[in-house]
Amino acid sequence: MSKNKQSSVAPKERINIKYVPNTGDQVAEIELPLNLLVVGDLKGVREETSIEERQVVSVNKNNFNSVMNEANISLSFNVPNRLEGDGEEDMPVALSIKGLDDFSPDNVAKKVPELKKILELLSTTDEK
Repeated sequence: MSKNKQSSVAPKERINIKYVPNTGDQVAEIELPLNLLVVGDLKGVREETSIEERQVVSVNKNNFNSVMNEANISLSFNVPNRLEGDGEEDMPVALSIKGLDDFSPDNVAKKVPELKKILELLSTTDEK
């Protein structure tokens, strides 16, 4: 392992891009940051503003939840109701996403009334 890799302050999980310019006799190695621009329909609703006029939103690990909260993301869909009967009928599910924690199974279950009732029943039996 080279000395340069050992002295790097970047975590192992990070993608490191190194650029070696052709500078004649000199050898220079420059580490470049990884920046991505993601363009897409991430809100699930049609945006009235054209793509050229939209503002770029910088997202990082420190502001991820606040960006999700400001995006006002919501999901509405139907799933087969396997809690009652044979799943022939659909159960409506409406979720509002304010942050990454909203994707945890417990938080999803708390937002679906039928599942919330089951969680409450289980928590009362655990207390006894």
